[in-house]
Amino acid sequence: RNTSWFVRLSSAASTRIDRPPAGITSGSGTGFVVSPDGHVLTNAHVARTCRSVAVGSFGTASKVVVDDENDLALLKVDADLGRPLPLVTGKPRLGEDVLALGYPLRSILADSLNVTRGNISSLLGLMNDPNYLQISAAVQPGNSGGPIIDLAGRVVGIVTAKLNAVAVADITGDIPQSINFAIRPDVTARFLDENGIAFVAADMDAALETVPDATEKTADSVVPVLCLGTK
Repeated sequence: RNTSWFVRLSSAASTRIDRPPAGITSGSGTGFVVSPDGHVLTNAHVARTCRSVAVGSFGTASKVVVDDENDLALLKVDADLGRPLPLVTGKPRLGEDVLALGYPLRSILADSLNVTRGNISSLLGLMNDPNYLQISAAVQPGNSGGPIIDLAGRVVGIVTAKLNAVAVADITGDIPQSINFAIRPDVTARFLDENGIAFVAADMDAALETVPDATEKTADSVVPVLCLGTK
């Protein structure tokens, strides 16, 4: 996979230093609850280099499992995190409406949850990569690891990257628009199965709702993920 075409979407601190003291945030992303016993899912590139990882107001993760190949990380938090989001275990539908939930640019924008709307543009990623979806919902640094949900509140992907517009513009002379990528839910389900996580499989007959209703039913399960110092 040619990573030069990707811009990863974890957010660096506004003042970046090589080895920040304990408790200083060196970056942030987003995660969401995937099991009733305190597991949160995010991106590997959000958590892999952190001395410790804070999950919202619930404290630091007691265990971090990282899968660099699929850019997934599992965080165990010793607290009651609330309702896990249901995960689609197969492929979502091409063209369906989706929402990206997350905490982008926390040092610049509001600290509250941010929601953008788009659709699934392709069931494959860059160069036909079967581990990714292409989405049109706008995402920014800090959205990494956040869920892509459909209008029934089911997770159909995990935000991971956007196309490197500068690299593409250098080659084509045109700036690409709304080309972002999410990890496919079947890849995510495999990762959770391999780690023995009892996630909630989505009910594929659940009714679609309005954007505010779908957001409201999932918002409490989406949390900021803060990197406290680097290794």
